[in-house]
Amino acid sequence: MTQMSKKQGIRMFGEKALEAMAKEYSQLDELTVFTPRNADELNYGQRSNALNIIDLIKQKRCGEIKGRTVVDGREQ
Repeated sequence: MTQMSKKQGIRMFGEKALEAMAKEYSQLDELTVFTPRNADELNYGQRSNALNIIDLIKQKRCGEIKGRTVVDGREQ
């Protein structure tokens, strides 16, 4: 298995998986990939059109644990 869900990754790798996800989120924040918006400010249509994200954990061949955040495009 090359990649797994965040829950499986945390169960298998523990703290290393959490560190990998924190690194992934900090990279997304530094590159301003998302603009944070308060959910209370969005109307119903905007909330229903918002896409969810999926967090994945992967162990690379060198043994490093990598976190990935992807958009769940099934709703599109």
